[in-house]
Amino acid sequence: MLIALRRLKVFPLPQGVLLPGSALPLHVFEPRYRALVAEALRTDKVLAVATLAPGWEGDYEGRPALRPIAGVGIIDELEELPDGRYNLLVRGVARVRISGEHPADKPFREVIAEIVSEPSAFDSRDVDTVRRAVLQLSESLPGDLAQALAMAAARIPDPGTLCDVVAAAVLEEPEALQGVLDTVDVQERVSRVLGEIGALLLAAHPRPSDELLS
Repeated sequence: MLIALRRLKVFPLPQGVLLPGSALPLHVFEPRYRALVAEALRTDKVLAVATLAPGWEGDYEGRPALRPIAGVGIIDELEELPDGRYNLLVRGVARVRISGEHPADKPFREVIAEIVSEPSAFDSRDVDTVRRAVLQLSESLPGDLAQALAMAAARIPDPGTLCDVVAAAVLEEPEALQGVLDTVDVQERVSRVLGEIGALLLAAHPRPSDELLS
């Protein structure tokens, strides 16, 4: 992985976000990204998914700016279609901070990145708080998703990873997902995800108007 980060193949997307511990399906059809996937399969199966920074629309075919925090993952599942397109499932393994970009000597973009470190020590109460919120939210979710979240809450021992997995499962807005990815500090990430869960719970169980006015 460390070798891959020196020349990290990057898949820029206007809205796609890859969080650690989650899986992102990708349909690859542009020639430059088909070349990226072919090289990844030939070498290490590692690639980054980076969100394009605001203002990308005028330079999509070029090298528009990237958000500095990206998700790095490994190609976990692959379907190669007869016309050269790919369907992929990329499994997120870490956050990376992009510090530079290599010259355009390949069809796709390559960046220099480093793993964003997280503290190994954490407050166990944070895990319990997130678990309780997840279990409460799961009561409002479809059965399969509720079961998957309950299992994640039971087996994931640290709050940062649990927040990433929960966010990937329940948040739909790309900017909300990128906000979680950008939140490197675990305590801040816990607060952010708990706030998102609270908003989802309120939407699922709105308080009566007379209670709101009391």
